Amino acid sequence: MEGGEDLERLPGQVIVDILSRLYDASDLSRCRLASRYLLQLSSHVHSIRFYCTYSRFLRSRAGDKITPFKVTLKSILSKLVQVQTVRFDMEESMQKLSYEEDEGELSDFWLTDIDFVMEWMPHVAGSLSKLCITDFWQQSCWPCTNVLSVISRYCKALCYLELRNAWLSVEGLQKMPMLTSLTLEFIRLNDESLTMINECFPALEVLHLINVGGLKDPGICLPQLRVCHWTVSNSPVSLILDACKLVELKLECCSPKSLIIRAPLLACLRLSMERPGELFKVEDMPNLRSLVVNSFELSSLIELLSGKDFVEKLLLEQPILAFDEDGHWDGFQKKPSNMLSFEQLGRDFPLLNTLIIGPGAWYTFEHGLDRMGESSYGSRWKFFKRLVVHVVLLRVENTCTLISKLIGLCPMLFEVEFFMHPDSKPDAQTLLISKIQNEFPHLRWKWEVWRKSLHGF
Repeated sequence: MEGGEDLERLPGQVIVDILSRLYDASDLSRCRLASRYLLQLSSHVHSIRFYCTYSRFLRSRAGDKITPFKVTLKSILSKLVQVQTVRFDMEESMQKLSYEEDEGELSDFWLTDIDFVMEWMPHVAGSLSKLCITDFWQQSCWPCTNVLSVISRYCKALCYLELRNAWLSVEGLQKMPMLTSLTLEFIRLNDESLTMINECFPALEVLHLINVGGLKDPGICLPQLRVCHWTVSNSPVSLILDACKLVELKLECCSPKSLIIRAPLLACLRLSMERPGELFKVEDMPNLRSLVVNSFELSSLIELLSGKDFVEKLLLEQPILAFDEDGHWDGFQKKPSNMLSFEQLGRDFPLLNTLIIGPGAWYTFEHGLDRMGESSYGSRWKFFKRLVVHVVLLRVENTCTLISKLIGLCPMLFEVEFFMHPDSKPDAQTLLISKIQNEFPHLRWKWEVWRKSLHGF
């Protein structure tokens, strides 16, 4: 199309929808200058994202004459008529900067600053349904902000809230009956037991608490909660999760002395903890179908879990291998212990059809080959069809022996996915593939490489 007249042939709602999908508010500002028609429609966008780049940050520190980021935010937001989604993001490079005391005394990129929030929020709060703020950690980590109470006071229709990199107070927090999804990530929270979170957000269906500090004996008690991801950054004495409608839980913690989970409808559980504490109580979960267990004491932890009889998909890992930030194998961080036998797996998971084994757990199985009698391999799995293995290939003979014994337990097995770490010796990889495929030609084999994340779940 050429010229503003051709552009005006498009329905206004189509243009507004396109403008609402732009990557950054700076793109919207450029569109506003293109034509009067775009200028008029730009104020009706229903979604907007403000993205602060690392280059903008460096220019501001170099003394370049640019409009301050927070001034730009306020200016654009003041022109919007009925925006529903507002997102503030920082380029990841800014978050990785080493802390400098002088930077911590500034506030030009402190987005949860209550004075700044009060300059724009009252204007957009009435229509706002989704708000996401990722703050600049160097400026937001020390001053405590009351932004939660301001959001609860003004944003009565808010359904979705994400806050990252801030120190949050809960003083003056009001009930938000419309809020169904909450994410707090890298947050210091002045709510030791999560009492205010439970009381003020009763309608939450999705909750992500990722590395939230400041907690002491926290408990989640939310009757409408269906999905929860809880990464506990400190070491509280006890953890309680009580959610009668919860269907999916990912819990990562150290070793609390007391852990209590009441979630009778739970269908998917991902549990990562060093070892079970003195009190480990997971009430019956008859709907449990998918289970991930990552622990130094796999055998003890699995023994304590209830509702295992109906699990169909299982991932096991024991974090005894060490890897650097780039995923390179860096030796062992702990010796194998608390060995899990196939006899226990066969007994505890009779309906299992998919088994995914992480590199640490596989090494532990290999390490225990000499001490395993034939009875350790248990009875056959009647429904087992798919095996996924992750391995740092160290001893080909042990790997072949373990695979052979495991395949022998699974008469219905037809697919094996084998992920070898790139730090495995190339000649060992070639030997393993040749030997195993020749021994079991009836199976469908998939040979892949992995470095960081596990596959298959």
